[in-house]
Amino acid sequence: MEVLGKKIEDILPGLVSNPPENKENETTDDVQPQEAAQQMEGANTEAQAPAQNPYGEILEDEFVQKFLDVYSAGDDAMEDLLQAELERVRIAKTNYNEMADADVIRASLQKEWPELKGAAFERAVKKYFDANFGEEIEVYDDDEESQSEKQVRDAQIRRKANELRKYLEAEQSKVKRKSAVETKAEKEARLAEAKKKAEDDLVAWEKMVTGDAFVSKALAEGEVKVGKADSELAYRVKDVEQFKKALLDDNSFFKVFATGDEKSPIDLKRWAKVVAYALDPEGFESLIYASGKNAATGKLLDELENPAKPDAIKPSAPSTLSQALLGAISKR
Repeated sequence: MEVLGKKIEDILPGLVSNPPENKENETTDDVQPQEAAQQMEGANTEAQAPAQNPYGEILEDEFVQKFLDVYSAGDDAMEDLLQAELERVRIAKTNYNEMADADVIRASLQKEWPELKGAAFERAVKKYFDANFGEEIEVYDDDEESQSEKQVRDAQIRRKANELRKYLEAEQSKVKRKSAVETKAEKEARLAEAKKKAEDDLVAWEKMVTGDAFVSKALAEGEVKVGKADSELAYRVKDVEQFKKALLDDNSFFKVFATGDEKSPIDLKRWAKVVAYALDPEGFESLIYASGKNAATGKLLDELENPAKPDAIKPSAPSTLSQALLGAISKR
């Protein structure tokens, strides 16, 4: 992430661990082979394990990310962000169970009418209470009617406040910031769930591929049959293991087209042939069969039109149709 065109590490020094010192010039003349191997193994382990950053979890916090994003936008944007954060903190720290019933209703109305401030808000609250619970009752010591009316009004307010407490507490749970431990645990749980799903998908994919009758037979026999049943050809797979890996793993499949050339890393000619075959396998196989048939027919006609001399024909048993025909013609 960059702020004002600079990296976070430059603006907030120390947030990212310092890179390891260059130890290329250190000599290992006095180190025994076994010790050197152990040092190499340890170096590889350190290189693979990222350095622990004590500020890493803080930088993943949503508010910190927003703070860094608006840092370059000016004071107005920063003020809006800080006010919103203070309001979030106020809501998160509020204990609605300790609040009076009337105050709970006021808090709900304040959330519902954010545009009303000061006297306007107080007037709106009074109208709400009068319309829903009746006007506030003045109670006299000897007046049982006023006391009972106040009890009824208070009960109505209490019932409404209890309903709003559940709503406000549900909203409060959404704005409470989770601890670093909770955030880390949730992240690890999501990663574990994603890993489990990927593993299950891989097992299901392998089961589906290897369970197919055509594929399982090809893997078992090391041959792929092409063409129609009456003119079927068998292609011998050069490397069955590589063939299986390419069937199951997309990375292994794409490696088939890698050339190792930086300028032309992909064999696009091969790629185009594979795509063309995948779009119309029957057409490709018919073309191959027709080409082979035409080649054989052409050879036969050529031999019929230009027969060899009788003494050039060997008396051994004919091995092809063309040889049989030539033998029959030579005997005439």
